[in-house]
Amino acid sequence: MEDIQEIDEIVECFKSFNLTIDRDQADKLYRYYLMLVQANEEFNLTSITGFHEVLYKHFLDSAFASNLLPLGARVADVGTGAGFPGMVLAIIRPDLNITLVDSLSKRTNFLIDVSVKLEISNVSIIHARAEDFGRMDGYRESFDYVTSRALAPMRTLLEYDIPLLRVGGMLLAFKGANVEEELNLAQNAFYELRCKVTETNTFSAPGYFDGHKILTIKKLAPTIQKYPRLGNKPKTNPL
Repeated sequence: MEDIQEIDEIVECFKSFNLTIDRDQADKLYRYYLMLVQANEEFNLTSITGFHEVLYKHFLDSAFASNLLPLGARVADVGTGAGFPGMVLAIIRPDLNITLVDSLSKRTNFLIDVSVKLEISNVSIIHARAEDFGRMDGYRESFDYVTSRALAPMRTLLEYDIPLLRVGGMLLAFKGANVEEELNLAQNAFYELRCKVTETNTFSAPGYFDGHKILTIKKLAPTIQKYPRLGNKPKTNPL
């Protein structure tokens, strides 16, 4: 009975924010939550483990990108961590083709386990550093959309993510309320990586988070071959 109640809560939560989800998808999200809590006892995957906090701060926050992604898009979720937003989007948008990328094997192994046990067939999971992934054949300049949530400051994030996009593709960058300073510091990165912000969407869930933003950043031209730089340079010496 408790499981049914919590699955109902997931459906109603999403519905209250105009996000479409069916009961099978809500059931998968709930089972994903249970796997996350269990795995977190051994591996530090997230500091948020309470059901309602995970529902709002991880699942709902991730799902806000759903309405920004067109049907059938090829998406890379870079620095996916425990699967946010990528695994959530894969569950609620089975039409998407999503590649989840993370540098820690404990996270990618967990996500492989989730995808197998929940029979999520529209995800691929890659264990790689972001700057290495951006140089791999078959991935560089091939994605329609890239998502990243809580990965890096904007000028570092752009160097990780923009090389993965085809020209005209979009980065959906999840940011907090105070993103203006990051944008100001990233002006050279926007120039070097041939991209610009085209839209900003703001979301709040009273009692859980306020003023979260998803910035849509369009790739305007091919990426210069030297980017992303290797050896952790996007982080230690940002553009």
